[in-house]
Amino acid sequence: NIFTQQPSYFGDLDETLPTVLQVFNNILHKCGLQCEGASAEPQKLEERVNVTPGNMPLQELKDIVLYLCDTCTTLWAFLDVFPLACQTFQKHEFCYRLASFYELAIPELESAIKKRHYEDNR
Repeated sequence: NIFTQQPSYFGDLDETLPTVLQVFNNILHKCGLQCEGASAEPQKLEERVNVTPGNMPLQELKDIVLYLCDTCTTLWAFLDVFPLACQTFQKHEFCYRLASFYELAIPELESAIKKRHYEDNR
C-alpha cells in the first residue's frame, strides 16, 4: 500500500486527522448541539442556534445523516484495509471523541428520524 511505499504519508495522516475530527464537530454544530471537551469552540452570541434535528428541514436532516454515514463508512474502510493507521487515530483521541459525538448526536438524530417517520404515517 501507499504508506509502505511513502512513509512520509504517516505525517500527512497525522496532519489530516484534526480535519477529520472537525467533520463531527460540524455535524454537532449543524444540529444545534454543544461540542464538549478540548475540541469545543466558544459559540458567538449572534450564532445562537435554535435548529435541532427535530425541527430542521427534512432535506437538511437527510443530508446530515447521509454525510455521517458516508464519513463513517469511509473511515471504517480505511482502517480496515490499513490497521496501522489506528495508532495515528489513537494519538488524536479519536475513540474518545467519537464516543462523545455519538452520545450527543445519535440519540437526537434517531429521535428526529422516528418522529418524522411517525408523522409521515399518520
